[in-house]
Amino acid sequence: MLDTLTPEQEARFSAYREKWLKIGLDTSPIDKEEATQAIHLLYQCGGLAPPAEIHFYRSPFELAQKVKAVDISNFLYGQHEAAWLAFYDFFMQETTIDTVMVQKKLAGLRAVANTCGWLQPYETVCYVSERPCEVHFNTAQQLHCDTGPAILYRDGTAVYSLNGVNMESWHVTTSPMEFSGQQVLGIQNAEQRREVIRRIGIERFIAFLQPKILDTKGDYELLQVVLSEEVQDAVFLKMRNPSIGVYHIEGVDRGCRTVTEAINWRAGNIKQSWTPETLT
Repeated sequence: MLDTLTPEQEARFSAYREKWLKIGLDTSPIDKEEATQAIHLLYQCGGLAPPAEIHFYRSPFELAQKVKAVDISNFLYGQHEAAWLAFYDFFMQETTIDTVMVQKKLAGLRAVANTCGWLQPYETVCYVSERPCEVHFNTAQQLHCDTGPAILYRDGTAVYSLNGVNMESWHVTTSPMEFSGQQVLGIQNAEQRREVIRRIGIERFIAFLQPKILDTKGDYELLQVVLSEEVQDAVFLKMRNPSIGVYHIEGVDRGCRTVTEAINWRAGNIKQSWTPETLT
């Protein structure tokens, strides 16, 4: 039994992570000859003869349509099995725990992960999907693209995502200047609505809602807006950044009724008296 790893072994974690991330995020077209060899090995590892037919499709969606799949949980995910295969790869390479047995059992899955997208294998026929041709992330490594699909396949099948939130295509493809307040408020999913508001800007969104001005003080305004049937008294503080001359809007406690209370609430206590030289 293995209880601990050496510092040298732990230091090699990142190399395996990068290796399998590269496999999992590969967007190159699959080599059908290599994929066929990998599929034959997969069947061999399962104690089966190679399939008589192998059919290739441009996306998992096209594949699922072909096999009339209503449940994709029995698919093999090819390159997208990378996360758990990385775990076994590390121990196969860095330790001697059941190395021969594990390598024999996983050889086919490792091969198809390196050469294929998703698969639906049957006894005599195997259906195979291409890899995506585009994958985009933000700096936090969440699926994200502000201008188009976060994942795109060669048949046009697309997944839209903003900061890791699955979106409808129109949430992303509509220009920020073309949204209406009604469209935004009509988005029922709170995370999707948040991301659309981020795209168009909170200032523009608040302007859509024709806010009621509760109070003004110098360069500050306290605004009240109806966000939904559940939230009809949301309160925002509009403030001017004097260093760049740009207005900024920020949500504050719904109990605030004056600019002073909103400023105090931002400082941690709605009842205290706090007068900053510059509100940031």
